[in-house]
Amino acid sequence: MKLNENGRKVLEYAEEIFDAVDRLRNFALDKNSQQKTQIHIATSIPSCLRYYIPLFNSIYNGAFITGSLEDSDRLEEGLKSKTYDCIIKTGCSEEKEFKNLPLFTDRLYVGVPKENALAEREKLSFFDLAGQTVLTMMENKGNYNKIIKSLQRKYGVSPSFITENDYFVYMEKCKSNDCLILVSDLSLQYNKPLNRVYIPLTDKETQLECVLTTLKDCDDMVEDFWENVSFCAKAEG
Repeated sequence: MKLNENGRKVLEYAEEIFDAVDRLRNFALDKNSQQKTQIHIATSIPSCLRYYIPLFNSIYNGAFITGSLEDSDRLEEGLKSKTYDCIIKTGCSEEKEFKNLPLFTDRLYVGVPKENALAEREKLSFFDLAGQTVLTMMENKGNYNKIIKSLQRKYGVSPSFITENDYFVYMEKCKSNDCLILVSDLSLQYNKPLNRVYIPLTDKETQLECVLTTLKDCDDMVEDFWENVSFCAKAEG
């Protein structure tokens, strides 16, 4: 059997169609392999990193949520450049291209050994910590580190700080050391060393509104994540 001219034309068109279908299928497979499977959240608040990343992973299964501790001055630029998908910062952003979701108002507490005279107090000011030794896990990039430096300048006093970045070493020091510890309300939700009385600091600088922020024109996966977190926040509120 031989094809006539019309048959040959049909065959050429059919080959072009099959070739186009193959290219389309390969393109779709390639896009699927590159599909976004994680959402990265940056914050300058250490307790938010430790508390919210596991929480977000528990309430959203559309992607794996990762997090990193970054300098507060770089958060918004990183979000604009899409280095981060979302950020958790202090206070709502006024940038027009951002949208904000308040999560929690965090504050600082002092963990005081029961034998310490300060344990009888119901509230403390940073000024009351003068001459005390204070253990903390608040990394240099974090907001609270900047707050502490600001309060040192404000009162002209400075406790003797011991900063420990290794969580397990920190916990061992909490057990064996009679120094004060400086912790946030949020960190007490998942970690509360025993044998201490937790007293709030009254300085207004030690209260921070933690806000989840992302781009208004974020991609579909981030938008889906945002809607899930927003729903949960409203349900709790």
